[in-house]
Amino acid sequence: MTNLKIIDESCRFRPPAMGRLVLWELTRFCNLACRHCCTGSSPAISMADDVPTDAAIASLRQLEDAGVRELYLTGGEPLARRDFIELLEAAGTAKDLSVFVATNGIFIRDRHITAFRSAGVRSITISMDGHDAESHDAIRGPGAFQKAEKGIRRCVEARLPVRLSHMITPTNLGNVRRFCQLAVDLGVPTVALHTVIPAGTAVSSSDLVMSASRTSDVASTMAAVVEEFSSALSIQHGMDGSSNPAHCIAGQQLLHISPNGDVSPCSWMYKLDKRFTLGNLRHESLLDCIGKLDSVVGEYAGKPGCPIPMLSEQSMRRRTQDAGDPTR
Repeated sequence: MTNLKIIDESCRFRPPAMGRLVLWELTRFCNLACRHCCTGSSPAISMADDVPTDAAIASLRQLEDAGVRELYLTGGEPLARRDFIELLEAAGTAKDLSVFVATNGIFIRDRHITAFRSAGVRSITISMDGHDAESHDAIRGPGAFQKAEKGIRRCVEARLPVRLSHMITPTNLGNVRRFCQLAVDLGVPTVALHTVIPAGTAVSSSDLVMSASRTSDVASTMAAVVEEFSSALSIQHGMDGSSNPAHCIAGQQLLHISPNGDVSPCSWMYKLDKRFTLGNLRHESLLDCIGKLDSVVGEYAGKPGCPIPMLSEQSMRRRTQDAGDPTR
């Protein structure tokens, strides 16, 4: 992966018109061990370092003062936390806050359906990386497709807002149309299509990363499915730039909270370079962390375009140098 230049995809976050978006990865534990996971999640990950319930709820109560208008609860697998519903309920009581959940769909049960509805969750994003069991399970593990499909159907039958997230790889690029048709068949109104960024487990899965040389292939595929499914499906992607923020939103409109409580201006910046850490919720308030933005974000704040492709290349170069120097 040393010389791999990734596709310059536009910002993957769509901040609210006013206020901030917070992406909170509640845990790195996951019941799956996906080959492309940007957080390196798996069943082997301990939950001991996750932010405790009391500290998490205290931070949720600070969101209004921090100007947060949208909260995305993700992971790992957020539903794996025993206090997930308690945290969701706390988020649901926050004033003027829209709550979103991202999950692999496998743990969704009736109690979660009830909690989603009670908290007024705006959207439930379920990951689906193949158009059938063979392609999906090749990335996420045996039986993952069938179990995720059950979770999707539960949400659709409950008339909850569902979105499918699909990571495009060199292997499944030719089947994006079939994936979109699957979404329509399942009764899902929205899909999000993105490419894999080499972070977490994906660092060692270069076969799943689309190189910059395939940019036109990915763009043409996106354009084709958008045109074909325009009347049946809302397709979100980052290849045309039409809904892309005009500048880097890290920190000013976007914040990221890691499972251990680290606060950063952007989840991708943090995953590629821990020097973007603002502070930790175990020791500091969310507002205190935000107060460090200018000194940490520096040159990237408000600049045109997304710095992730450049940071990704820098990260890969550092890993290569560290691997080649036995003194490091």
